[in-house]
Amino acid sequence: ILVRNLFPNVLNNFKRNIGKALGGGTAMNAMMFVCGTAKDYDGWKNVTGDASWGWGTGSTAVDGMRSYLKKLTTISDPSMSSTCRSYYGTTGPLTVSDPASTSYTIPIIKAAAQEIGYPILEDINCGKWIGFAYFRATIKNKERNHAARALLSPLRLRNNLMVMRDTTVEKVNLVGTLGGTVTATGVTVTTSNVNCSRFSIRASRDIILSAGALNTPLILQRSGVGRAIDLTPFNIVQKINRPVGLNLMDHASSLHFFKTDAVAEEILASNDIISVITSFGLEYVRYRTGPFTFVGNMMFSGFINTNDATINPDSNPNVQWIFY
Repeated sequence: ILVRNLFPNVLNNFKRNIGKALGGGTAMNAMMFVCGTAKDYDGWKNVTGDASWGWGTGSTAVDGMRSYLKKLTTISDPSMSSTCRSYYGTTGPLTVSDPASTSYTIPIIKAAAQEIGYPILEDINCGKWIGFAYFRATIKNKERNHAARALLSPLRLRNNLMVMRDTTVEKVNLVGTLGGTVTATGVTVTTSNVNCSRFSIRASRDIILSAGALNTPLILQRSGVGRAIDLTPFNIVQKINRPVGLNLMDHASSLHFFKTDAVAEEILASNDIISVITSFGLEYVRYRTGPFTFVGNMMFSGFINTNDATINPDSNPNVQWIFY
């Protein structure tokens, strides 16, 4: 809302990349595995009144979201301490590993962070969130381990699973009126896969919306869930009055450039760039080693709270540094 008021033309003309593929955004993201902080989850618990949305201790299967994150993951990093390993699972479908970035600038960044008082953390998901640390990444066998590969592929032969490609959920079908009981009965979709390009699918049990931070509120609003001021201009009948979309906080970023005294590595020393890239590709295909195993950034990041001059390790971060 603030951005829209200050820069009214920005949001109307700004193009966002959305993962319209099997696996969604995980098919195109930077593969950084960041769970968020305990205070994030406990904030959701307080808003919803549902303790299962809280962080919890991870000790039981129903003890907050930490238990579900453990159930989701398998950590692949033998060097990790037992304390940090307790925040990850050992049999989950999503493999999380150390991307083993070797950028020459990381020691410089570490030294700079420590010079101003920030700790170097073993992992950004292990109970402390203020400081600088390596990321873990959703990589398995040196390949992107996106959600479709990790979660859908093992279940592809199940009789109760159907995946429809080239299909968009238009809305959730809601029966009822504003102020009364409203029931979700199914979804309306548009597709290019069948002769009927627009049809409804009736739900016999639950409907789960998992379309991302941008598309999930859009589907809700098209379904009639939202504020009248947002729905009426599009002739959408309001079914449930909720402030859908008002707390959207996309991870906006800005670029900063720093100059160091270090001498850069000459990774591409050859003038024949095509031959160099080809050799990198062959090395990756044959041995799963080399630059093609690295992700787009250095997999080293810092989380800070700009409102806390004391660098309190128990405060909640509001800014993330990502280094390239």
